[in-house]
Amino acid sequence: MAFWNGRDLDDLLESIRSASILARDGDFLSAKPAFMESLDGIEALLSPTHAIFVNALHTFILYAIKFRDFDEAITRVHRAHQGHFDILGPRDKRTWQFLARLGHLYLESRVPSQGFHMLHNARKGLIAAISDPEDAYICTLDITKSLITIANERGDFEAVERELWSLVSKAEALGDLYRSDVVDYKHELVHFYYSCHTRERHPSMTHPARISRSRLEQMLLEIINFKRPGIGINDTDICCRDHLRSLYQETGNVSKLEDLLHSLEDFVTKTGKLDAWRPKMVTLKQGIATAFAWLGQLEKAESWFLHLLQESPKAGALDETRLMTLMNYSALRAKFKGYGEAEPYLREAQQMAKEILEPNHPFHSFVATTLASGSIQTDQVCHNCLVHPSGGAEKPLVAVLQDRSDTWVLDRASHVSAALDMDMDTSTGTNICIRRDAETDSDTDSDANTDT
Repeated sequence: MAFWNGRDLDDLLESIRSASILARDGDFLSAKPAFMESLDGIEALLSPTHAIFVNALHTFILYAIKFRDFDEAITRVHRAHQGHFDILGPRDKRTWQFLARLGHLYLESRVPSQGFHMLHNARKGLIAAISDPEDAYICTLDITKSLITIANERGDFEAVERELWSLVSKAEALGDLYRSDVVDYKHELVHFYYSCHTRERHPSMTHPARISRSRLEQMLLEIINFKRPGIGINDTDICCRDHLRSLYQETGNVSKLEDLLHSLEDFVTKTGKLDAWRPKMVTLKQGIATAFAWLGQLEKAESWFLHLLQESPKAGALDETRLMTLMNYSALRAKFKGYGEAEPYLREAQQMAKEILEPNHPFHSFVATTLASGSIQTDQVCHNCLVHPSGGAEKPLVAVLQDRSDTWVLDRASHVSAALDMDMDTSTGTNICIRRDAETDSDTDSDANTDT
């Protein structure tokens, strides 16, 4: 039996477990020395590439991230990556998986330029090391997701667009088993192009991406028509139906809008009560109501607004949605029936805003001015933007990616934990990557066998 400083492997692993309990209970400072000594011993007795050591290192990294000890975490993962490079070489994918872990740690420690550099090289190394296209797609997807996030945060929208379309082409090449991936990426592209359309209207936001209206329509219809096995109504489906409604309304395509509204009414009617107040469904109903108002179909619009107000809770997670409904309905009544018909709903909105919005929110002064003047500027005010002065309810791409239930990017800590996590094959001591990803760009950064 092998020993390290008089301790065998079982003793070292027990020390890791004890340190984990201390860290779990909040005493990371006391746990850290035991982690350090045990990791040194396990690495010496086995190797930096052995699954047992990698699993022990992973346990420490999770707690180091939780307690913000990035210096030690980065030092340890850098050392493990170098050990993989020395033992396995550049043709083994595990070498580059550890470089990717290092890149994710740099992102977590808020050093995005270094993280980007390492993730980019890790992806290049994985592509060179893996001959099977599906395996390459699987093993590089998390990296590409992170690169997309970095590009979006930097405002490099051309890179975001390029990466997303590359994911589409990679998934399409893998056949029907990856059809749902293709649909998901195209859904993200829809959000991306809509966010760029918003940027285009603001002089401070440069280089908006463009897509033809017909191509955007085709993408939306493809997503809507895709049926996921075993899944009923999903947020992607609902979201794209509302985007299609918005596209037809913004482009003035009355005939297509009217046909779509009929199908949307049927769609909403067929949904159950459990789906009635999921946020995306409420947004869709808001869109239906405003579309009927835009078409001048007062009775239809009014029935939908009343439907929303009658069914919506007066407090809770959807209170801002109810506030927007009140304002939109007030504008409708003022336009077609006169200010007097709108005032009760304005006053309800005013009272509700006092309860749910900050005291200095611009909504308060707007409603007060409106009530004092006795008129609503229905054609000049976006009540969605007024309630959300930071840019409207439609979130930027990175927030959309974070919020979706089938999200690409979790919050930083969870994302790094997932990126560090792997299935272990303890019989062979190898790490099995179970993530999905695709290499996309043709950047010419440093060579793939360089980690800094």
